[in-house]
Amino acid sequence: MKKSLLLIATFALLVAGSCQRNEAETGLTLTFTSDKPALEAATRTQWDGQGIQWPAGDAIAVTYTADDAWADAFYTSEPLGQGGSPARFTVNGFPGGAGSGTYLFHAIYPAQAALSIADAPIATVHIPPVQTPAADSFDPSADLMAGISDPFSGFPGSPVPLLWSRVTAHGDITLNNLDIAQDETLASVTFRCQEGADLTGDFWLDLADDINPESFAPTDGNLTANTVTVLPDNLSLQGGSLHCWISVMPATLTSLNVTVQTDKAQYVKTFTDIEKTFLQNARNILRISMSGAERISSEAPAPTHYVKVTEAPADWSGDYLIVYEEGSLVLDSDGDQKTHASVSIADGRIAYEAGKAYNIHIEKDGNGYTLQFGEQYFGLNSDKNALNLAATAGSDAYRWTFSESSGAIRLYNLGYPARFLQYNAGSGQFRCYTSAQKEVQFFRLDGQASGGGGGTTPQTPTVTTGGSSGITQTEVTLSASYTGAATYGGFLWGLSQDNLDNNWQAAYLNNGAFTVQIDGLGAGHTYYYQAYIAVLEGTEYQYYYGDIKSFTTYASDFVISGDQPGWYETPLMNIQKSGNYLVNENDGTQYYAIHMCSGGEKGPGGKTARNYTVCYSGKYHCPLWIAAPRHSMYVGSAGRNDSYRQDPDIPGNIQYSSKSTGGGCNKGHMLGSAERTSSKATNRDVFYYTNIAPQLSSGFNTGGGRWNVLEDYVDTQVCADTLYEVIGCYFEKYTDAYGQTQTPATISYCGRDDVVRPTMFYYILLRTKAGNSGKALADCSSSELKCVAFVRAHVNVKQAVTARELMSVADLEKITGVTYFPNVPNAPKNTFSASDWGL
Repeated sequence: MKKSLLLIATFALLVAGSCQRNEAETGLTLTFTSDKPALEAATRTQWDGQGIQWPAGDAIAVTYTADDAWADAFYTSEPLGQGGSPARFTVNGFPGGAGSGTYLFHAIYPAQAALSIADAPIATVHIPPVQTPAADSFDPSADLMAGISDPFSGFPGSPVPLLWSRVTAHGDITLNNLDIAQDETLASVTFRCQEGADLTGDFWLDLADDINPESFAPTDGNLTANTVTVLPDNLSLQGGSLHCWISVMPATLTSLNVTVQTDKAQYVKTFTDIEKTFLQNARNILRISMSGAERISSEAPAPTHYVKVTEAPADWSGDYLIVYEEGSLVLDSDGDQKTHASVSIADGRIAYEAGKAYNIHIEKDGNGYTLQFGEQYFGLNSDKNALNLAATAGSDAYRWTFSESSGAIRLYNLGYPARFLQYNAGSGQFRCYTSAQKEVQFFRLDGQASGGGGGTTPQTPTVTTGGSSGITQTEVTLSASYTGAATYGGFLWGLSQDNLDNNWQAAYLNNGAFTVQIDGLGAGHTYYYQAYIAVLEGTEYQYYYGDIKSFTTYASDFVISGDQPGWYETPLMNIQKSGNYLVNENDGTQYYAIHMCSGGEKGPGGKTARNYTVCYSGKYHCPLWIAAPRHSMYVGSAGRNDSYRQDPDIPGNIQYSSKSTGGGCNKGHMLGSAERTSSKATNRDVFYYTNIAPQLSSGFNTGGGRWNVLEDYVDTQVCADTLYEVIGCYFEKYTDAYGQTQTPATISYCGRDDVVRPTMFYYILLRTKAGNSGKALADCSSSELKCVAFVRAHVNVKQAVTARELMSVADLEKITGVTYFPNVPNAPKNTFSASDWGL
């Protein structure tokens, strides 16, 4: 081969110390015997029926742990293959008997692989270059073996048996029947193996915590975990076939995705059930037929500049930037500020810079145009003249028209025709006004016809980070969409927005979209992720990135299907999985979302704290209930965020589509913003539409209104032992204890015309009577607990909190049909005392 690949593996195997051999040290001499390898394959170490036959002159590095502390690395004291049983070797220098803990012995062969021992229990093992195809040229130092003993209680005597396992396998791959057109030029070949196995990158082998010599996994920071891309100088063409060598680690391989990239197309095929063929001999030739591979055509090269529009075209359809020229600020998708990083303008042109220039796609729609960013549409918020985004362009507020006057082009809103888009330099944002502000300029993607007309105009490559779905305690599926001729794509992800140090590539790209399933995550953790694509431009790859988003895995005490979260406050949920969503198995119109604290707040045991759980109705388009803990740990200085948006864990088509109001109601939080100010990220998530209900604005959800004063009262019940609350809505005709009656009504609200206005709202509270007992609810008797429901009809009548509105939780269950506090069987749901609540 002209060029070889270097595989580097990191093992938690050897410990602090020198890389010098310790043969001169005095101490206990141990004898080791070798069990049959866990993975039988052709290897430099030969199995002769009695044991492993070590070649003469080699050495083995051995170390051990005792009480979780690593010892120095020791080496065989006499050459292997000389004297004694071929399956036995000895090591001098073990101190021995230093403690009474549990001992584990670990070995690596050949010992020359153990290099760069640092001041920590880590050693770097350098796997040599991928092998050349010439006969008998297989580098023996590439054939690594790892061994581990059984655990010993106390330092053992001789002999100590070791179970050996292969670390890597190597193969000579030929791709046959690849139907590449004669006018196509080979660019690269990408191999992707199944999750959990890897073709190149940094790895560790955990031999201390898991008695399993095959336990390999990628380290943090590995950006090509189970994928390797081979460039043309790593390849040879033999009789119309592609030929190359690969290495796989660990020595298992069950599926392989092959993508051949040319200057004009991709050829993609996935192979399964190949382990036997590939691994029975580490030097086997794996012949893979690419016959029938899917051919995905590449798009033409994209323009790289935007050109200033000086005259209004006949048709505005196409891709544009909208710029405040004086400050060179680009309109983008930020729902609040409407600004982005500066771009440079020279001679009426903007050079495209990935991550800075944002396309707005303008398309003819009836009497006007829509302005689409990604999958959302710009519209006008009638309350504040501010721009906002929606998933659909459902009204004239999301349609625009252009007008040219005195050399200036203005963008007017059809829903509010007196208002046109301008830039307010004083407040630093793009908004619509009726009075003069700063004019904006329009820049059209270079290469689009000035007359418009739509068509198939090439676009600059873009990638949009999509949503997260299929979340469990340890798994998630991430999605993305893209435009342009992407070669491959994937996601960067990690536990911090500033440290996306993991990378998972997509198995294949599918018509402008791709997904990745990630496993091995931690329960109850918030992760951040960012989609990217790689585009081959000339001979180099250019990378394009989407926005950073986040998701939170479910806590360890939450069972995904057929069970109940273990938290005290959650009502009975009857959970089942339906696609990417959680639903009530007894009522498919009820959806659940469980939101952990996105700001990383920690609860007992260092687990990510939960924010709230919601049950949302697709029938009423409104939350049924919110369940949440209240404690001082959730209160800080983050303040109110106002990031109203759809909840990604509940279908968007049943939620509100805008933050506008209607029906005489304002946006009523179930779990209030002031109750989650411990971090900005956690506060943002109480602005999901699923936590918002329509509440009457003149005497209910307003200063001194009957809901507002009840919220103030509930705040006084927060205690050191944690207050558990359920906040809910009811939708049938209801008369409360004060004689106030409300009947159901369907209203236009937050972008929908089918929202049912609740007739009653309630709070249910559960806590210890003492408030500072330091005891969990499960450890309390019923007499130590108190719970009650506060019930109020949804009417514009101000009302102080009194004992008249109190109701036992059991009685409220009869009204709503919801079972509350199923995880607290000792909760006194049948009784209550007003005096316990100071009323």
